[in-house]
Amino acid sequence: MQLDTGPVTPVVTAPQLSPVEVDLGGLDDFRAFVSRELDRNLRPAAHGVTADHGRGVGFGDQNIGAAIQAARAHYYETLATATANMTAYVESAEVLIEAIRRVSRNYRDADLSSAAGSVAVSRELTAAMISARQAQLDALELLQRRAWEARTRRQTTGPAP
Repeated sequence: MQLDTGPVTPVVTAPQLSPVEVDLGGLDDFRAFVSRELDRNLRPAAHGVTADHGRGVGFGDQNIGAAIQAARAHYYETLATATANMTAYVESAEVLIEAIRRVSRNYRDADLSSAAGSVAVSRELTAAMISARQAQLDALELLQRRAWEARTRRQTTGPAP
């Protein structure tokens, strides 16, 4: 028995489009809720939390014990992580709000029975997902940079403030 080892041509089929029913009122309500929570709660609180965390570790600075200094270093990194996560959450919420606004506009403006309308909505959703992922990657990069700076600072100058 001999196996065919010739080149294989992949079979490409056109995607099958299915109708999607979207509750634009519900989508707008959700966008308004997220926006309201962001504006009234998270953003105002974020400034205070960032300022508080920015003061650094508030214990053990006069204690030279290794366990206390290790706890201080860990707590310092935890503060940096919490701040980066909060920043990423705010940025992700902003991306979500804008994505919902765009999708709603496209649904209202486009003839959804046409492929062009569906493609436009899909493109907006894809762009929003890419933006949200980039915001997450930026926050992770910031977190990693802060952790590296903290470790470098501890190695050269001692424990975190």
